[in-house]
Amino acid sequence: MAADKPAAPKISPKVLKPLLAAQAANGKKDYPAALAAIQDALAVSDRTPSDNYQIHHYAMFIHIGMQDMPGAATEAEAAIDPDPSAVPEGDKASMYKTALQLASIAKHNDKALAYAKVLLSLPTPPDAET
Repeated sequence: MAADKPAAPKISPKVLKPLLAAQAANGKKDYPAALAAIQDALAVSDRTPSDNYQIHHYAMFIHIGMQDMPGAATEAEAAIDPDPSAVPEGDKASMYKTALQLASIAKHNDKALAYAKVLLSLPTPPDAET
């Protein structure tokens, strides 16, 4: 039911424009342009915690596309560590799982353990296989 679905995170209009440019460039595998657009988003003053989460979330996927897993791990950490409450409820399981995997690859074992603990604390979705 649509009423049960969490609201989409609010992104400031000044941040949304460069994020859309980053997404478009990433879709074309134009990684330098995508990263430049991320820098434009980071240059916006008065960003909200949700803006910061979304910026680093997008940047994480750009680095994954570039096969830069250490960079992706850094962006995952920047997305969720400063304010875990900024991670939308619908993204928590997938974001923490991705962050756990990237932290493990980057040998950030303390981070991987912390993300694993968060994953274990999350409720199991009703449609999850047992």
